[in-house]
Amino acid sequence: MDRKALIVLAVLAYVSEVGGHITLNYPPPRSPLDFLDNVRTAGLCGEEQSVAFSDSHLWRRPAVSDPPITEVKAASELSVSWNLHYPHQGGWAIELYNVVDANTTELVAAWNNLLCTADGIQRSATIQLPNMTCDSCFLRFLREAGEWGAGYRFHSCASINITETADECQGCSGHGTCQDGACVCDNSEETGFWEGVYCERENECDEDSHCGVYGKCVDTQGTTPPRKQCYCKEGFFGVMGKTPGGIPVRRCTRASDLELGNPENWENEYTNKRSSTPDGKMDVFWKIDDVNESPDWIEFALRVKTDNWVAVGFRPTEIANGTEAVQCTPESESEGESESEGGLEEGSAEGPESTPSEPESEAGAFGCPYMVEGEPLNTSATPLYESNYLMFMPSLEPEAPPQMLTGTPLFNSSIIDYDSCTGEGEPEGEGEPGSEPNVEPEGESEDTGSGTPCNHTYPETESEVETDAETAPMVTSLGDFYGEGACRHQVVPDTAHAMINQDIVVGYARSGSFRVVDSFTPSRARPLPDVYFGGRDDILDAVGTESDDGYTLLKYRRSLRTEDSFGDYCIYDTTGYTLIYAYGQTSPNVQHDAPSSLEVNSVSDTDFYKPDELKFHGGGINCQGQATSYDGRGSFGMVNFFKEDGDADCQQSTRDGFDCMFEVQSTGYFIHYRILPAETSGRRLKQQAGRIKMAGEAQSTGYAALAFSPRAGMVGATAVIGSVTSDGEATIKTYYLGAQTTSGVSSTSPNIAFEIEDMSVEETADGRTIIEFTRTFDDDFKVTDEHNVLVAWSNSETPQNHRSNRALIVFTPGNTPVAVNVSIEEIKRFHTIHGTLMIIGWGVLLPLGVVIARGFRDRDPLWFQLHRGIQMFGISLAFVAWVIAMVKFETPKELHHRPLGYTVMAIGLFQPLNAFIRPHKGTTFRCVWEWIHLGLGRSALILSVVTIFYGLDRVDELYATGVKYTVIYAVIVAVMTMLYICAEYRRVADSRNADESAAYNGPEHQSDKEPPSIELKKLTEDDEASQDKV
Repeated sequence: MDRKALIVLAVLAYVSEVGGHITLNYPPPRSPLDFLDNVRTAGLCGEEQSVAFSDSHLWRRPAVSDPPITEVKAASELSVSWNLHYPHQGGWAIELYNVVDANTTELVAAWNNLLCTADGIQRSATIQLPNMTCDSCFLRFLREAGEWGAGYRFHSCASINITETADECQGCSGHGTCQDGACVCDNSEETGFWEGVYCERENECDEDSHCGVYGKCVDTQGTTPPRKQCYCKEGFFGVMGKTPGGIPVRRCTRASDLELGNPENWENEYTNKRSSTPDGKMDVFWKIDDVNESPDWIEFALRVKTDNWVAVGFRPTEIANGTEAVQCTPESESEGESESEGGLEEGSAEGPESTPSEPESEAGAFGCPYMVEGEPLNTSATPLYESNYLMFMPSLEPEAPPQMLTGTPLFNSSIIDYDSCTGEGEPEGEGEPGSEPNVEPEGESEDTGSGTPCNHTYPETESEVETDAETAPMVTSLGDFYGEGACRHQVVPDTAHAMINQDIVVGYARSGSFRVVDSFTPSRARPLPDVYFGGRDDILDAVGTESDDGYTLLKYRRSLRTEDSFGDYCIYDTTGYTLIYAYGQTSPNVQHDAPSSLEVNSVSDTDFYKPDELKFHGGGINCQGQATSYDGRGSFGMVNFFKEDGDADCQQSTRDGFDCMFEVQSTGYFIHYRILPAETSGRRLKQQAGRIKMAGEAQSTGYAALAFSPRAGMVGATAVIGSVTSDGEATIKTYYLGAQTTSGVSSTSPNIAFEIEDMSVEETADGRTIIEFTRTFDDDFKVTDEHNVLVAWSNSETPQNHRSNRALIVFTPGNTPVAVNVSIEEIKRFHTIHGTLMIIGWGVLLPLGVVIARGFRDRDPLWFQLHRGIQMFGISLAFVAWVIAMVKFETPKELHHRPLGYTVMAIGLFQPLNAFIRPHKGTTFRCVWEWIHLGLGRSALILSVVTIFYGLDRVDELYATGVKYTVIYAVIVAVMTMLYICAEYRRVADSRNADESAAYNGPEHQSDKEPPSIELKKLTEDDEASQDKV
């Protein structure tokens, strides 16, 4: 091979490991994009855009080049490996195809046929190649993703030539020598630091000196190459160079101009901040160049609670009104569509005469076939999709910039010996050439694990996709152009998936060192460095570390306008950008929704996610098809980087007649609004109440709802609900939400809090329901006040259970920020904690302490020690609950619960302080102190009962819990009351017995225990006075 071919092979083998899901690693794939599935892409190898079902035609793909071709020896053993950055459920298969001519392929051999699921993270297998030659073949790798439904698969292809003359080492990828049938890899600064079965993986370094004077060579011990990576020591940075194999590496040779400082002060240092939801584990800060008169750069700071990678990305979504733009329809819109009708379709049988052989397997302890054989077979010719299957390949000229690639090691045979497939899906017997394969049709595969896969239905063939095209949501084209020269790009519709065409920076940090990579992703695939797309690394400066308390801290600068038109977006003050974030998850604290192989299958290594490996960030889609609440990835919505937090500006609405808009959390529900000027009357220009025009835009074809709630909950709110029936009948009304059931939703209730005007509802062709109305400002609805706004939507045409399709915000139309997201799940969780602690503290422990003090004073000093200990513990729990309420809850002032709660806690906290200053027995003020202590204690307990009942009533209003919690607490109150009565009875009885005993035995036999209580002493004095009168 010549040097150019070797660089292409090395770079693509390296890039193939960066995908977020599935792609071949060796032989190097024709397309390194890893998110090539049978829904969003078409063709045998997923190298065409899907006709429908997706927005894959929006992807900004790399330039076209020839794919790498691997030369292999006929009838030899070939170690095939694949990248896996999501541990999908299901099995795998390898197929060999021969390209007969421009329109025809034939299936030559197949291995495994998706049967084996014994190891959910298997990444390699050795196959026996057929005894034949071929100068235009390709291997096709298939991997099921059973958690997303039967028939859903990823695929990846590699071009190979099968010859009689190739050596057993497959040329060692040009980076080693073949000795005794095995590769000995090059390992020097001049040749590069190579490893792998075929020397296909290059490390960035082998020791610290290879990373520059201020660099560190870090052995990540991970499964993602490069295994050895260059990190810069905190306080130092450098420019991006390249290795002998052509991959970029940053050598740290200079001091950084940035300092981390104290992250607690970053809010004062930066003009803008966004935090992840629901837990706020990731904070993103930024500011525009405040040094130069004409701003040149933007600086970001990331503070993330993780020991893993962190990433921030953005893409242009909106051009401000008045900005010159040119409407276009991209030439690539029809790119990749097949003109052939009879292509070999994903999911179909390979033709009636396709008969790949069964894999042969030998007994083994664990896993899928480590070595299986395939023989040539007769197949009917089938048309090859007529498209440019090279369209994902970069153009790599000798002088082109180097390309950065990362990924998973090729081979894990040292962990598992894949000698056979055990368990479910085991091959039955040995296959013979020409025999029918024991393989299920796509879409009918068995459940691959004990978990329940999500109930999605995916198309089995491209023809089915066309059938559903009328109802499939699809963006037709990119938007307007903006910018000039290298900055000229198209805006991406906000309806496109959040990861499509994102300019991303990925950072990694370890104690005292860090690395940062300027990246891009055209699709849902894992980001690749800009240099892969023909661009360059444009990070001007950076600094980072991992703190002792587990935070990744990173600052970096980039130019506002770079010369990289392939991997960067220029930042203008007239453009709105969708800002996204993500950070990595680390074993064992991982989340997959639906469950992955880690949760439901046998895996060889549960430690799948390791620190600083750019794998799946976690989260997912639940089985109801709704986005799950997950802090590890999300969208901050649209931002203008030049607008500082607190500016009285807003995001420009995309609807006519509205000024502003914002997305409610990351739900896809948008609120548009315009504050209408107050009306005037007569010559005196009498001021009238102003109004607000609002619209709720939901991603649904059923109803959309927007409600104003006095108490931040559904119950008690007044909602505007609109829908359009299948017959085209539009309905929009105001409703009072008296309960969390349909029976409590009324459009005639006298409790409806406001009236609306100019109402309308429409259903758009792309599957959105939009309600519009106007509401008048009044004393209960002021333009500068905070208002609790709930939104909900459903595919039902009438108000029904919306499941998780709802969200809560605090809306202030006249102030900035205009909307603050509120997590309903988080509020509910804190309500539960608050209520539980209060009931344990004030409902059980504090009354129990009083019972002990009243009824067991004869057990001195035990009663006092128990009383003091229980009271302190009870008031401590109540104090924690009180702090939670003050920090987390915003309760309307007219409610009784809050003022009563403050009163009860003030008394409760005073009681132990009062106990510390109690006078000694027999002193003048002891009697007064006892009355105060006793009176305050009893008052607090009685008030706490009322307060807790008010709180339980509030919980019922918010979450429709019914009376169950109220009944439970009522039982607790009844039990504690009975205990108190019994204690009082015991105290009085013991006191009388003591008096009678003392009178009978005389003074010399009286007990020298503590005198009777104040009440008993008073009772005795009264009795004596009565006897004197008699």
